[in-house]
Amino acid sequence: MGISVGVQGLSRVFDEIFADIKGKFVFNFLDDVVVYSSSAEQHGPHLREVLYRLQKAGFTLNPDKVVLGAHQIKYLVHLLSRQGVQVLPERGEAITKYPRPTNLRSLRRFVGMMGFYFRFVPGYADIVGVLHELKKKGVTFVWREQHQAAFESLKKGLCEAPVLQILDFTKEFVLVSDASDLAVSALLHQWLDEGLAPIAFYSTVLSSAERRYSTYEKECLAVLFGREKFRAYLEHKEFELHCDNLALCWLLRRVRDIGRLGRWIVRLAPFKYRVKHTPGVDNVVA
Repeated sequence: MGISVGVQGLSRVFDEIFADIKGKFVFNFLDDVVVYSSSAEQHGPHLREVLYRLQKAGFTLNPDKVVLGAHQIKYLVHLLSRQGVQVLPERGEAITKYPRPTNLRSLRRFVGMMGFYFRFVPGYADIVGVLHELKKKGVTFVWREQHQAAFESLKKGLCEAPVLQILDFTKEFVLVSDASDLAVSALLHQWLDEGLAPIAFYSTVLSSAERRYSTYEKECLAVLFGREKFRAYLEHKEFELHCDNLALCWLLRRVRDIGRLGRWIVRLAPFKYRVKHTPGVDNVVA
């Protein structure tokens, strides 16, 4: 940008620049601006007006980040198009790819995860009841068609809008991260009256080199993974970080030069966050 201002100052500047046209044919989140129109004929004048105001205010554009004349764009974890606003499929990719339970232990893990969000899944009790049948004493674990149908229905119910909440920038974000020997995951939430509401889920498999990291390093890598995935939302205001490793919580509160961990923690330094310890037994979703 051509002007150096703070995050809050930047928001105020753009609010002033677009005060009379914001919500009519332009919208912005900080310096990320969208110009939208009902037709190509309208779009030309709309675009010229926005560019004129930015130029007059002393701002410059980065050509590498400009997209012109698009019929659909990704914006704030949503897909904007002539069909309206849609949820990006990758927001729930980690859930849609969740493997089918193969034994009682993995079934309990899945049901525990879904139970954390039961308020946001329509018809949750009726659907999950089919899976609870497999948990009864004396019942042999045999995965049948009705169990697969309930399993897929629960995943679909959690990942479809409006279950995955639309971002509300007036509310505090909560980042939940976790790591295993094979993968790291990150979840973005916000507090609603109904509880901790999910916004997006992400996970990635560790490389062979990363799998050799210590437990502390894997946990810190999960935090960095979440930071990168949700950077656009977390770098502008304080958020709450939930992790299940007490040692990591201690490390994040004390920036020290301790090899790889120290370098990673320094990368977190620009962010404002509060660390909350969540025991692994309670961190079922991540």
